[in-house]
Amino acid sequence: METLENNPRLHFLLKEFVLINYESDADTSENVLLREYNFLNDTNQLNLLFELETLLTQWDKDKSYDEVRTAYFNLPLHQR
Repeated sequence: METLENNPRLHFLLKEFVLINYESDADTSENVLLREYNFLNDTNQLNLLFELETLLTQWDKDKSYDEVRTAYFNLPLHQR
Protein backbone atom coordinates (compact mmCIF):
# COMPACT_ATOMS: atom_id res chain seq x y z
CA MET A 1 0.00 0.00 0.00
CA GLU A 2 1.23 3.46 -0.91
CA THR A 3 2.02 5.63 2.10
CA LEU A 4 3.18 9.16 2.60
CA GLU A 5 6.48 7.80 3.86
CA ASN A 6 7.32 6.05 0.60
CA ASN A 7 6.07 8.94 -1.51
CA PRO A 8 8.37 11.85 -0.57
CA ARG A 9 6.84 14.14 -3.19
CA LEU A 10 3.35 13.75 -1.77
CA HIS A 11 4.61 14.09 1.77
CA PHE A 12 6.45 17.31 0.95
CA LEU A 13 3.53 18.89 -0.90
CA LEU A 14 1.03 18.07 1.82
CA LYS A 15 3.35 19.44 4.48
CA GLU A 16 3.81 22.56 2.37
CA PHE A 17 0.03 22.93 2.42
CA VAL A 18 -0.73 22.22 6.06
CA LEU A 19 2.20 24.16 7.49
CA ILE A 20 1.55 27.23 5.37
CA ASN A 21 1.45 30.56 7.17
CA TYR A 22 -2.01 31.77 8.21
CA GLU A 23 -1.55 34.97 6.21
CA SER A 24 -0.53 33.18 3.03
CA ASP A 25 -2.67 33.32 -0.05
CA ALA A 26 -5.51 30.79 0.19
CA ASP A 27 -5.50 30.06 -3.54
CA THR A 28 -1.86 29.03 -3.35
CA SER A 29 -2.65 26.62 -0.53
CA GLU A 30 -5.53 25.02 -2.34
CA ASN A 31 -3.54 24.75 -5.56
CA VAL A 32 -0.91 22.66 -3.80
CA LEU A 33 -3.50 20.03 -2.97
CA LEU A 34 -5.18 20.24 -6.36
CA ARG A 35 -1.85 19.75 -8.11
CA GLU A 36 -1.11 16.68 -6.00
CA TYR A 37 -4.64 15.35 -6.46
CA ASN A 38 -4.19 15.53 -10.23
CA PHE A 39 -0.80 13.82 -10.03
CA LEU A 40 -2.22 10.93 -8.01
CA ASN A 41 -5.16 10.58 -10.36
CA ASP A 42 -2.87 10.54 -13.41
CA THR A 43 -0.66 7.86 -11.85
CA ASN A 44 -3.58 5.75 -10.59
CA GLN A 45 -2.64 6.00 -6.93
CA LEU A 46 -6.31 5.95 -6.03
CA ASN A 47 -5.84 4.81 -2.45
CA LEU A 48 -4.40 8.24 -1.59
CA LEU A 49 -6.94 10.16 -3.65
CA PHE A 50 -9.66 9.51 -1.08
CA GLU A 51 -7.56 11.06 1.67
CA LEU A 52 -6.80 14.13 -0.42
CA GLU A 53 -10.41 14.41 -1.47
CA THR A 54 -11.42 14.46 2.19
CA LEU A 55 -9.00 17.29 2.87
CA LEU A 56 -10.18 19.28 -0.14
CA THR A 57 -13.80 18.85 0.89
CA GLN A 58 -13.02 20.10 4.37
CA TRP A 59 -11.02 22.99 2.95
CA ASP A 60 -13.88 24.05 0.66
CA LYS A 61 -16.39 23.85 3.49
CA ASP A 62 -14.51 25.43 6.37
CA LYS A 63 -11.70 27.53 4.86
CA SER A 64 -9.96 26.82 8.15
CA TYR A 65 -6.21 26.25 8.25
CA ASP A 66 -6.40 24.75 11.75
CA GLU A 67 -9.06 22.23 10.82
CA VAL A 68 -7.39 21.18 7.59
CA ARG A 69 -4.03 20.89 9.34
CA THR A 70 -5.63 18.72 12.04
CA ALA A 71 -7.25 16.56 9.37
CA TYR A 72 -3.90 16.05 7.68
CA PHE A 73 -2.16 14.93 10.84
CA ASN A 74 -5.06 12.59 11.60
CA LEU A 75 -4.76 10.82 8.25
CA PRO A 76 -4.32 7.08 8.82
CA LEU A 77 -1.54 7.15 6.22
CA HIS A 78 0.44 9.76 8.10
CA GLN A 79 2.92 8.15 10.48
CA ARG A 80 4.51 10.77 12.71
